[in-house]
Amino acid sequence: MSIFKNLLRSSAVVAGVSAACLAGTTSAKATVIGFDDIPSSFSQVANGYNGFNWNNTFAVSGTLAAVFLGPTNGFTQGVISPGNVGSNGTGGVSGFSSATNFSLQSLYLTAIWNTGMNVLIEALDNGSVIGSTNFLINASSPTLALLNWGSLDEVRLTASGGTSTGPFNTTQFAIEDITFGAASTISSVPLPAGVMFLGTALFGVAGLGRIRSKTARTA
Repeated sequence: MSIFKNLLRSSAVVAGVSAACLAGTTSAKATVIGFDDIPSSFSQVANGYNGFNWNNTFAVSGTLAAVFLGPTNGFTQGVISPGNVGSNGTGGVSGFSSATNFSLQSLYLTAIWNTGMNVLIEALDNGSVIGSTNFLINASSPTLALLNWGSLDEVRLTASGGTSTGPFNTTQFAIEDITFGAASTISSVPLPAGVMFLGTALFGVAGLGRIRSKTARTA
């Protein structure tokens, strides 16, 4: 998209400063990540930023996005802490991971153009999905995704669907104020729905067996 090329060109003047800033980050995980300390209008978040590896994640200036795209785009509407938002670029799967397990409390999501867009958030550990949840998001305001997940090493976000409210129909979204917490204060990752259903079914079968056994003894 030519608009995003313009954003990339405008960020070139600060590329050197951004690289220096990222090179100086430490491996310690921040409590809240809002991408505001990345001095760029549109640049890819480097691996190592705040101790995480980042997949298809870009820092975008909400202010400059309003200049190029108008004030109603999700980059601008999705700003929580003043400055930048994270984004999945021009669409596609996005996420972040760590060499050590972490706990995730919440994050904010805003669609860039589409209303009623679905975002699947998955928690992974050692490459296996250990929990997931879905959120419907819009471009008009951020949606708070309360997760309270503990002991995972990767988060994957996949967007789909929705109806465009702007000049583009894309699966782009903004991500803001990713909040981490101590594992001791966060509940375990919820089991996938299929596992919960299986557990309920097995419990029911076991209960039915006990009833039949009791009936047989009293007959």
